[in-house]
Amino acid sequence: MTAITLFAVPYAGGSADAIYTKWKKELGEEIQLIPLEYAGHGVRMSEKRHDRIEETVADMLLQISPVAREEPYAIYGHSMGCVVVYELLKAIAELGLPAPKEVFLSGRNPPHREYKTSLHTLPEDEFLDEIKQIGGTPQDFFEIKELRNMFLPILRNDYKLVEEYKFQSPQHLTHANLSFFYSDKDSMVELSSAYEWQDYTYGHFTLHRYRGGHFFIHDFYSDMCQKIRNKLVVECQLV
Repeated sequence: MTAITLFAVPYAGGSADAIYTKWKKELGEEIQLIPLEYAGHGVRMSEKRHDRIEETVADMLLQISPVAREEPYAIYGHSMGCVVVYELLKAIAELGLPAPKEVFLSGRNPPHREYKTSLHTLPEDEFLDEIKQIGGTPQDFFEIKELRNMFLPILRNDYKLVEEYKFQSPQHLTHANLSFFYSDKDSMVELSSAYEWQDYTYGHFTLHRYRGGHFFIHDFYSDMCQKIRNKLVVECQLV
């Protein structure tokens, strides 16, 4: 039985370990899931947070490179994770490393589609209102002062990274197959733009449609994992 590694990149404010650990059982033993934690988050809470996306990409590239040189692998990213994954794919190609077998994305338009927001500069009350409207954040975060004091700077910094990110043309195309998970009530993604992710790969493009908001992945992760498993295990004939 041949295993493949799946690196999973989180959304803004999220802990990769907390988000993705429950995916392991659904993915099966043929897929080794490695959550990629941002500096200053989760198990890396004590580390200094990054000031630019480029720092985050360089940090994650150090974790991916040893595997990429030796073994088959894939990458998944949601929302902010889409930006990080896109830049990772560029960096991987620039280093001459093998491309991933598959790339899985969700929760964000392609990088050439600019998001003209600056939520990270808002006063606290307004910032919290915007986060509440997006959904997906536990109510305790808004009601318990200690939690806000701990996690609000992390969330605001992540929004700063992604809102200050500047797409550089021409766009990079990966040789990996690319799958996009789209949800019909995700306010951050338009269906027409979701299909434009196919212009970012030389490989095969697949779009999977779901119902729900921006954080639909928490409700449908089991089905998503089965689709990922089908790509990595069944279609790639790794068993």
